[in-house]
Amino acid sequence: MATERLRQIAHRIGEPDIVIVADRGLGTKLLTAGRPREAQQCLERVLRSPVAPYDQRRSAWHQSEHRAMTRAMLARALWIQGFADQAHAEAQSSLDDLQGTDHQLSLCRVLYYGLGRITPMIGEFDIADRAIARLADLATSLNAPFWITAARFLEGKLLVERRAFADAVVVLREAFDTCRRTGWRLSYPEFKGTLAAALAGAGQLGEALDAVDDAIAAAGQREDGQVWYVPELLRIKGEVLLRRGADQLISAEECFDQAGKMADEHDALFWELRVALSLARLRAAQRRDHDARAILAPVYGRFTEGFTIADLRAARAMLDTLPTG
Repeated sequence: MATERLRQIAHRIGEPDIVIVADRGLGTKLLTAGRPREAQQCLERVLRSPVAPYDQRRSAWHQSEHRAMTRAMLARALWIQGFADQAHAEAQSSLDDLQGTDHQLSLCRVLYYGLGRITPMIGEFDIADRAIARLADLATSLNAPFWITAARFLEGKLLVERRAFADAVVVLREAFDTCRRTGWRLSYPEFKGTLAAALAGAGQLGEALDAVDDAIAAAGQREDGQVWYVPELLRIKGEVLLRRGADQLISAEECFDQAGKMADEHDALFWELRVALSLARLRAAQRRDHDARAILAPVYGRFTEGFTIADLRAARAMLDTLPTG
């Protein structure tokens, strides 16, 4: 990995500023590669580094901007591992790091990668509304169409989590149309998977299956692949297959099984929870309540915080209805 080689060289020649930048780049690469625990270690190492005095020659590495982006990425690494409370705190701190500065484009980046990305997924919809609106307003004031489009993708993601599927399809298709015209690829697999979930919710199952297959294929391609999101894409595909009919049951279960194994390998407890919920609901619908509990209870029991987030509340509510003996 190029960033790892850069870090080694910078450490050897005694350039601590470059080591810090390389650590952040390495942390980001590890996160998108589905290695959030290692990413967390890199990003925390950056935050433990002493704050260097401002150096005009290295203005691109200005500490407030650099630390803010590091915290935003750390928030995502923590969230994926199931530490929702810590993730939310880091995402908020990433914004605090930019207070009193004039880094407007940096604020767009931090809102997009941090709070705006996490809060829809954990069910903090009011906070997500404010973060996404802030990103959209700021991008509009800066005449920054790239970040306007990023805000639209986040808006679509929030609409899906709110189950406003028809509205989400409109917003996400509009954002993808912009990307087709410009060549931008904003976390393509993630948002194509979000579109698949929206299409499935709107009853457009054939298009949904095409979209999620495209997302899965894209996630492992290119140097900037999004392997971290593949367990969720496989879960979405399983849900789409279930909706297509009973003859798709085996294929759907294979998707859930593959998603769960991959999430476990990636230390991605949040994805494990979502997969367990999908599979437990299927077992409950099959009147296999004991199997449903056996799937969901162990995953739920591994969480140590974040019990107010939407998926954990759903898991707790389901467990309360399932037999214990």
